[in-house]
Amino acid sequence: MNESVYFKNSANGVRAIATLFTTYICVVLYFLYIQQPTGLTLMIDPQVLGKAANLFVDAGFDGGDMVAPLEALTQALNGTCAAIIPVTNRTPGPFPYTGSSDDALKSYVRDGWYQNDARMATLPSLLRNRLATDQDFIDAEGMKRLSYYQEFLRPHKLQWFMGIGLKIDHEIWTANIQRSPQQGLFTKEEQAAVLRIQKTISHGASLAVEIKRAALKGIASFYETFEQPIVLLDRAGDVTQVNRAAESLLARGLAIKNRRLKISGPDNADLEKFVAALVSFEDPVPELASNAFLARRLSGRPLIFSGQRLQIGKAWDYFAQSRALVMINDPDRRPRAKPELLVEMFKLTHSEAKICVALFDLDGDVRRVSDQLSVTYSTVRTYLKSVYSKMGISSQGELLLIIARVFERRALNNFGPNV
Repeated sequence: MNESVYFKNSANGVRAIATLFTTYICVVLYFLYIQQPTGLTLMIDPQVLGKAANLFVDAGFDGGDMVAPLEALTQALNGTCAAIIPVTNRTPGPFPYTGSSDDALKSYVRDGWYQNDARMATLPSLLRNRLATDQDFIDAEGMKRLSYYQEFLRPHKLQWFMGIGLKIDHEIWTANIQRSPQQGLFTKEEQAAVLRIQKTISHGASLAVEIKRAALKGIASFYETFEQPIVLLDRAGDVTQVNRAAESLLARGLAIKNRRLKISGPDNADLEKFVAALVSFEDPVPELASNAFLARRLSGRPLIFSGQRLQIGKAWDYFAQSRALVMINDPDRRPRAKPELLVEMFKLTHSEAKICVALFDLDGDVRRVSDQLSVTYSTVRTYLKSVYSKMGISSQGELLLIIARVFERRALNNFGPNV
């Protein structure tokens, strides 16, 4: 074989190899970009993902901002935006969400998509696997036919999601991570990585609820000091807690049926409107719930209802069982003063406080106080002089006025724990 023929055959061989290699690359790219309408598979760093999950525990423990860990989780999963929304007991908010979700979430609530969320079809998968994706119920072709994807998600340049199931107390929530069409769907490998940190995220939210529950018990104890009846309501307006003082009203016109606050009188419909306005997410509080509400009962004067929203913003507030507090005043019942409060407020001894309470209950009759407590008249007077000195007053009238201001229920309007 001469030299020219040799080089010609060699060149043909090189071209054949180059053609074969180019064909191989094209096939690979075809399957990566065209055959899969979801874009190029994105890699997840397990360490970054684990750190993001641990931020949820930190937020649950110290009451920090839930948005920061949600932002970290979104970045770790190569997502566009995210929000944590309730699956059970669905309400229009408030939800912890990343800043980039603002416009989409406003549309989700304003346009009623939270009531027509096509992705609720993934609930069986969410309950079974603690994880859900669009692929559990639909493909790219099906998305073209659903208004949820075309009218809601598409204008916000969103298409794919992964829902991480969170069991928080008796409710199911989901941390929804969103991706654009270009970012693509969540692969099986990515889903497996998320499943490994799902319990950590759920634990953080559950921890937040336990801490909030302790805070709510503190509220109940605060009002018990004044024997003030209170009822706590959740986001749906259902009763979550009733203190002992409120329980005493259950035989005097107040009722709780199917977890709803009721009145044995003609004003139940108005009471429902009052509750709905109070637990709504309108800001500021609607006028209907910002003023005291009088509800007539079958016997006795009307009960007086006044409401106060509980603070929302910290991590534990989103998942707490209670959204608002309702104080109920019974004009036919005079509160019984408690000496412990006077001891705390004015640094009285227990005996001095006991004398003051008895004096208040017996309308200032010192001799009746003496008889009731089995102490001499002069002993009562001695205690009262000490009380006057500690309070900086000089008369029994001033003392009774101070006690009335402390213990009368109407004074509670000046109080309001911020938890």
